Amino acid sequence: MEEVVGGEILQPLQDISSGFETEIEEASSSNEGTCDENEVNYNNLDVSEKKLESKIGMTFSSQEEVNEYYKNYARQEGFGILKRTISHDDDGNVKFFTLTCCRARKSQSIGMNLLKSSLSIKTECPARIRASMQKDGKFRLNIVKIEHNNTLSPAKTRYFRSNKRLDPHVKRRLEINDEAGIGLSKNFHSFVIERDGYENLTFGGKDARNHIEKARRLRLGVGDDEAIQQYFSRMQKRNAQFYYMMDFGKDCRIKNVFWTDARSRAT
Repeated sequence: MEEVVGGEILQPLQDISSGFETEIEEASSSNEGTCDENEVNYNNLDVSEKKLESKIGMTFSSQEEVNEYYKNYARQEGFGILKRTISHDDDGNVKFFTLTCCRARKSQSIGMNLLKSSLSIKTECPARIRASMQKDGKFRLNIVKIEHNNTLSPAKTRYFRSNKRLDPHVKRRLEINDEAGIGLSKNFHSFVIERDGYENLTFGGKDARNHIEKARRLRLGVGDDEAIQQYFSRMQKRNAQFYYMMDFGKDCRIKNVFWTDARSRAT
């Protein structure tokens, strides 16, 4: 995003945050084994075209490939996944990481679970994979547990958080249809028809509604952002103590506006 401070545009900082939790678990050597390594590429794999398997010894060219593979495998079998643990070496390189069934953690008290969906209740499910980086930089599965202690739901995989996704072109089309005055129900249903059913979507009606509501809050009329910036510039010329900052997103829409004057600073 870009920031305008005192009428000047600042360059955005790069995001260097990690997408993984750093909870560390000890590996169980009893679950490790050896077999012929078969390198695979599961990026953008259509799970309807091939029955995925999960076994020790599978190798992948990157951490992202492991993530994509296990997400597709989970969607095929009927469960969601969590990025559970990760370990780095002294140089910051990933040594190993663990992906688990989304019900892997301990369940909370019965009273707190009453309001939760049956799909989100934790059961300490043992299903998981662990991938370790090899000397050639590839990742090898050295722990694979496929048994679950909960009921799998292939028909409901789209409801799991790990499987929900709003692609950029979907977001843009939702916004365009909304700006054209098309109602939410008709807007969402157009995707259902296009994908031949709800089960083929990577998002639900609630996800579409949340995105449209967010876009509406950020939406401004043509020229409104320029008018606001011109007004703040005039105020700053009149009062040297006047300060403002405008936060723009990648789509050039205002995300946040902040301003203050001498009186506000004094308080």
